[in-house]
Amino acid sequence: MPSASGGAARQCLWKSLEAVRADQQRLLGIAGDVVAMVPGTRLAADQTYRLVDMAVDHAQDMAPRSRAEIARIITTFHSADARAQASSIHVNAWFGTHDKASTAERLLEEVFGVVGPAG
Repeated sequence: MPSASGGAARQCLWKSLEAVRADQQRLLGIAGDVVAMVPGTRLAADQTYRLVDMAVDHAQDMAPRSRAEIARIITTFHSADARAQASSIHVNAWFGTHDKASTAERLLEEVFGVVGPAG
């Protein structure tokens, strides 16, 4: 099915692009604190392609960090009012109440006209 934009990529953001960029700068500052406080951590290799979150590598391209170190990373983001959650390889952090599920639901409704059971 062709897209309404003629095949071009389309961004669907919860906030304005300016607000998203400001959030990224804030997250980058917090991530700098994380890297300084938890030796051996670094941003995920794909961070340059991320727009709405920050990913700190804890097991993808490095020896796995301990549970205590992962908890410290999450706590550091939480103390700056960011949401943060560990996956199997990254700690992802972002500002806002959105998550993958709510974003997928929004995409399905706005782009494809599919409304879920709650809608």
